[in-house]
Amino acid sequence: MFTKSAAPTALTYLANHIFYLGSHFGDSQLLQITTTPSSASDTSTLPVPSAISTISPNALNSLAGDKGKSEDRQGQGYVVVGKGSYLTELESFNNLAPILDAALVDTDGSGQVSQITVY
Repeated sequence: MFTKSAAPTALTYLANHIFYLGSHFGDSQLLQITTTPSSASDTSTLPVPSAISTISPNALNSLAGDKGKSEDRQGQGYVVVGKGSYLTELESFNNLAPILDAALVDTDGSGQVSQITVY
């Protein structure tokens, strides 16, 4: 299963290939980038329209060996087509937006206040 994310408002690298994806439009997530596909290895990583030239990761080596012959391919680019998902969702944080109001309340008289939000 591919990891689906909302449009990010913040993207922060934390450490060890882990980053935080913050969003105003959906749930925020803690994600990890992996060097090998972590799931669904038989499906394309990204759907690419047929009008766009694609190349497999293994075929990149043959292009690298054609150095000096770039005049034949000038202006031609490729999209590398991989298989599987390279993202693993470690944790998801529910989106509470839009928060309309907030207050600090001492609910039990102990002096310990809690934040209450209205959305």
